Amino acid sequence: MVVVPRHCGTAWIKITVPGQLIHTAWSDIERNAINKARVVLDAIHEWIPDYVGRNALGDFRPRVNVSAIEGGWPWRGARTPDNCVIYLDVRTLPDTQPLQAFNEVRDMVRALVRQHPQLEGTGTEIFLSAPGTSIPDDHELVRTIVSAHTSQLGKAPQMGIETWYSDAAHMNRYGIPTVN
Repeated sequence: MVVVPRHCGTAWIKITVPGQLIHTAWSDIERNAINKARVVLDAIHEWIPDYVGRNALGDFRPRVNVSAIEGGWPWRGARTPDNCVIYLDVRTLPDTQPLQAFNEVRDMVRALVRQHPQLEGTGTEIFLSAPGTSIPDDHELVRTIVSAHTSQLGKAPQMGIETWYSDAAHMNRYGIPTVN
């Protein structure tokens, strides 16, 4: 029983940390992409609270999720991986373009590479972006829902914002006022 006239957008980001495909007999920690990726993961986990805090909307906070890591071959344990890929889902506020989140992650990774030469060649790319949506609380659709809810239940509904994504973003962009 919550009216949700706004929800987050998302940027799915891929960070590729290069390594060197080499036999265990000649390997070392500095050339192993998985070991090198630990530095990037640590930086991401330090960055997340800052990002979330700076992008607060009242009590609401967007989220960041390290959604996957790929690296190595379980069936080829005598080889170090030639890369390790970290995937992020960075949620953005409803009126923030996902490209801003990507640029922030990309700049963080670039700064990290400057600090850690062994990360040279690490790349960042966005592979999905979906802007959030927001319609004003005083929009006719919202006012109508609030009025009907209040009439039926004797009190106005709560107003909310969500981190999840829905088709409301597309509908609103096509001129069809939509809330959840």
